[in-house]
Amino acid sequence: MGSTADEVTVISRISNGNALRPSDAWVAEQRRYTTSLGRIPDGKEPYVPGPVVRDHRWIDGRTCPALLTALRDVTALPPVSFGGPDGVGGGSFATDTFMTTLRGPAPYGVPADEIRRSDYGGPVARWWQRTEEALEPCWTPKKPSHQGAVIEEYLSSAAAADAWARRRPEDGPPSHER
Repeated sequence: MGSTADEVTVISRISNGNALRPSDAWVAEQRRYTTSLGRIPDGKEPYVPGPVVRDHRWIDGRTCPALLTALRDVTALPPVSFGGPDGVGGGSFATDTFMTTLRGPAPYGVPADEIRRSDYGGPVARWWQRTEEALEPCWTPKKPSHQGAVIEEYLSSAAAADAWARRRPEDGPPSHER
C-alpha cells in the first residue's frame, strides 16, 4: 500500500455510420492518476503529501494490432454466473489489489444494452493485466486523427473521467457520441 491509483480507459470505434466499415478506426483513450500517500518526516513536521502523477494518453488501433486482439480476447471471457446460496459472499476484506470493471455493448438487444463485470483477481482483471502489458508500447500522448479530424476527448478532465466511469446504460450515449 502507500499509493492510490484511479484509471479509466475508453475504447471506441470511430466511424461515419452505424455499420462496420473497413475505414473504421479503433482508439483507446486513458486517463490515470496515481498519488503517493506521502510521509510524516519526524512526527513533528506536518504531513508531506506525495506527488500526484496525471497521465492522459491514446492508442490508435490502426498502428497497434494489440488493441484489436484485446477486443477479440474480451469475447472469450467465461460466462458470468452467480455464487448462489452456497457461493462466496458475506464478510469483508481488505486488499491492495485494484478492482477492474469492464463495461461494453451486449452482443444482443438494442445499442443501449450493456454488460458490466467487475472483479479483483478473476477473469476480467487477468484479461486487463494481459491487455495492459500488450498495449504498453502503443500508448502516446498524441491524439489520433481520423479522416483529417482530431478525435474528440471523452476523458478531457478528471471530472469527465469520473462521469464516464459512473455512466449507466440508461443514461444513453455520451453527449458527444463519435
